[in-house]
Amino acid sequence: MLDSVVEAFPCCCLMQFFAGMQNVSQHRWFQPEGAERLRVSAGNGASQAGWSLQIDRGVCVRSAGEDVRLRDEEAAPQSQPGLHRPLTSLPRLFLQLLNERLMGAEGTKMDDDFLKMEKSVEVLQALLVELLSRTTEFLQPHPGARAKLSVLNTMSRIRGHGGGAGYPQTESMLGDCMSHYGRELGPASEFGGALTEAGGALQEVAQARDALGVDIKRTFIDPLEQLQNTELKEIRFQLKKLNGRRLDFDYKRRRRGKVPAEEVQWAWDKFLLSKELAERSMFVLLQSDVDQLSRLAALVAAQLDFHRNAHRILLGLHGNLQAR
Repeated sequence: MLDSVVEAFPCCCLMQFFAGMQNVSQHRWFQPEGAERLRVSAGNGASQAGWSLQIDRGVCVRSAGEDVRLRDEEAAPQSQPGLHRPLTSLPRLFLQLLNERLMGAEGTKMDDDFLKMEKSVEVLQALLVELLSRTTEFLQPHPGARAKLSVLNTMSRIRGHGGGAGYPQTESMLGDCMSHYGRELGPASEFGGALTEAGGALQEVAQARDALGVDIKRTFIDPLEQLQNTELKEIRFQLKKLNGRRLDFDYKRRRRGKVPAEEVQWAWDKFLLSKELAERSMFVLLQSDVDQLSRLAALVAAQLDFHRNAHRILLGLHGNLQAR
């Protein structure tokens, strides 16, 4: 969550936000469910150099040339490792993130192998998003028809009907046109008879293309969507959790004199555990290249089957037309 906040509001925007807070003359309260109150306060009496963020019993103060730090207003009982309330963990992560993004503080670095795997997972995630979209466009090239089909299928599922409408293949529309006017011309017309025959052949090609779509969805699209919604989703969650634990450890490490040593060690152990889980999941995913290769081979095989069928149908049509 913190990463998305910082990405949505770049450093310059955050600085303008904190500068603008000095003109605020009233307190704003935010009370998430299950958490204590968090108050952001600033006013005419605030100094030009800093701002304050009051959280429970502590004030987070930033002055010119200083790191973001937490100043205790009252003596609070020491919390035991692992027993952190949502309100107490959020300021730590937020302060550490501000120190890294705004003040240039250096956090714990991951090893090169971990960073390489993380980069590969990011590339794979971007690949799947675009590849699935492009494959759908390949099977259903007309955007208007694709959107209409999606709406119709959604309505069919809501109403509890069986199969929804199929995509209007171009071969099918051309075949309908030829068959219609072939019947209009009547059996006495040689051209009319040829049009009817060509229309029927194109209808068969359209059916082969429908089968291609079903084949590709079953052997290519569905497995990749499952990969995207299971393994990659779990890895994203683990990486987000790892980053939160890293921020927590770095914050406690910077305050080693004020935070008990066992709490710092406990935060380090949690960080290592999350790193190991994320590393293992990324390694297993990246080692499954053979599975991705087999899915790509299935995509090519489905296209080969379609083109063989289309070639057979059109070759027969061409021979009949030549015989006429």
